[in-house]
Amino acid sequence: MRKLVFLPLFALALACSDSTLVEPAGDQEVAAAKDGAMKKVLFLDDFEDGDSDGWDLWGDGWSIEAENGNHVLSSSTGSHFAIATLQHAGWYNFSFKSAVKFVSGETYCELLLRIDDLGQHYWVQIAENGVALHKEGATGAFEELARHDMDIVQSAWYDFEIVAKNKKIKVYVDGSLKINVKDDDPWGNIGTIGLEVHENTHVHFDDVLVARK
Repeated sequence: MRKLVFLPLFALALACSDSTLVEPAGDQEVAAAKDGAMKKVLFLDDFEDGDSDGWDLWGDGWSIEAENGNHVLSSSTGSHFAIATLQHAGWYNFSFKSAVKFVSGETYCELLLRIDDLGQHYWVQIAENGVALHKEGATGAFEELARHDMDIVQSAWYDFEIVAKNKKIKVYVDGSLKINVKDDDPWGNIGTIGLEVHENTHVHFDDVLVARK
């Protein structure tokens, strides 16, 4: 069953602080840690219920596929790109995680964040030669903020995490920090997250998680 959690729109615009744990022991400590972690979760989708409810899907080729007993969100594009954006959500300081695996075709997709009503957003490009962080304005003009060269191969799962906090954005791959940028001219709006797949690409996404930072 899919674990799906939402907090109200603009939840991160409000001041939030986690409860302090007072050194519980044994099972109490484990339970308290789990409770604290769940309080930070804003959205979680592992696609195990077999649908993509809660996502706006643009372009052809989106489906839920079974893979070795697991369900994933799949996009197999032709001559046009495809985009999935999360509905009714908006955050500014948060962590965005997704597992990504390229199956066939081109090795190119993007993880989008802080997508506002004007179309302004940041995006992490994932390609066979590495990862890069960009920001894009409402007119479509974009700027590369940072790049890290590495090999991204097909048929392998990669765990990506983007941490956005005020002017700083960090990108991790499999738990290793690859990009650490301070944008002195950041977009000032909160926004949702998204997945973009370029032409002639078959890619799987799984375990999409957004949490407070």
